[in-house]
Amino acid sequence: MKRYAFVLVSSFFFTFVHAQEPYRLLWMKGIAAARQGDYSESAACFSKLIVSDSTNYDYYFRRGQALLMTGKTDSALIDFLSAEKRKNGVASYEIARCYALLNRPAESADWLTKHLQSSGRLPEATIKLDKVFRTIENTKEWNEVWKNEWYTKTDQNTAEARYLIESGKTVEAVAQLSEWLARYPKRHEWYSLRARAYLLLGNKNNALRDLNQAIDLNKRQPEYFWQRGRLLLENGKYAKAADDFSRVLKLDPSRLEAYQERARALAGAGKFNNSLDDITLYISLFPKDPVAHYTHGYILYTMRNFTDALKAL
Repeated sequence: MKRYAFVLVSSFFFTFVHAQEPYRLLWMKGIAAARQGDYSESAACFSKLIVSDSTNYDYYFRRGQALLMTGKTDSALIDFLSAEKRKNGVASYEIARCYALLNRPAESADWLTKHLQSSGRLPEATIKLDKVFRTIENTKEWNEVWKNEWYTKTDQNTAEARYLIESGKTVEAVAQLSEWLARYPKRHEWYSLRARAYLLLGNKNNALRDLNQAIDLNKRQPEYFWQRGRLLLENGKYAKAADDFSRVLKLDPSRLEAYQERARALAGAGKFNNSLDDITLYISLFPKDPVAHYTHGYILYTMRNFTDALKAL
């Protein structure tokens, strides 16, 4: 699901803030159901939300995702087109994917071009490795799309660094990113990538330093706060970690896992009632998550509520 983040962060915030309270939990249940593989339930949740508000593009987009996972490509396409009608550019990539699945290369290429023209385009490797496009990758329409150079030098460098990290060449990644950052010190995404490499190398202090720098340069990236929050939690900086997880949820309310991590941080900071609220909500969404039940029991144990702690475990 991570690959949808670039088009949906503002959507998450809009939905979370403006939806009426009874529908917020339904929205979260729809997301949780999809993440647990219950796509029919997810689609049902978003269908109810569409009845309540047919103007919200996020509901159509998410139902489209769920329908696509159940093989209902035609229905998913209708939903993605509905989302796109309500917010230009939000579903262009998914529409391209649907048309590819339907073996309609001309339409797929048109929508992929629209996606590539956007500032939130996915990395080239992500698109070219997407198995959905295998049905059209030998067509003239597909080849025509890639005659253009869609990616800047910065994009290409970022892709190279990501490849080095994913290939296990973390030392080389750190060296390369350090060289680039010496020349271009305002690239927040490079600090984030170097932090990731440092973490893989076990250098948490340097990772934290780079995440701080990335956040100073760009405070709109929930992943930066997520990574820093987890580091702070490990270091026993509970209040600061809780603040970072709150920022994650503010920027991207679909990051439901932040509730569990914030629960741990709040418990560490001695804010047990708030901690219980978070973990109880999370368990209601993911009732089969053993880690969540352990976290619940740990919080109750810390509160010296031993009887309930045993029940939770």
